[in-house]
Amino acid sequence: MFHDLLIILTISDVAVVICCALQFALPSLWDAYTSKAYPHILQFLLPVMHITVMISVYTTILIRYENLSGKVFVIIIVKKIDSDPYFKENPVIVK
Repeated sequence: MFHDLLIILTISDVAVVICCALQFALPSLWDAYTSKAYPHILQFLLPVMHITVMISVYTTILIRYENLSGKVFVIIIVKKIDSDPYFKENPVIVK
């Protein structure tokens, strides 16, 4: 799962970079692009750019959640053991 999320994040980040280049860099570098292609692709470019940025953000959040989910499970078990009176009287060493 982690590997798949990294692939999705990479693809979305590359798409963001391409969209930003088409939106901001090429109009100032290439006059023919500004006059002919830019007005036609702008109506599609802006929504695609925002969608890819949101995909990148949510994928980053999912990667962080998956990274923490194992640690949170261990913390819950430790807290449950700490609250149990049997384990307070008979300590258990976990390696």
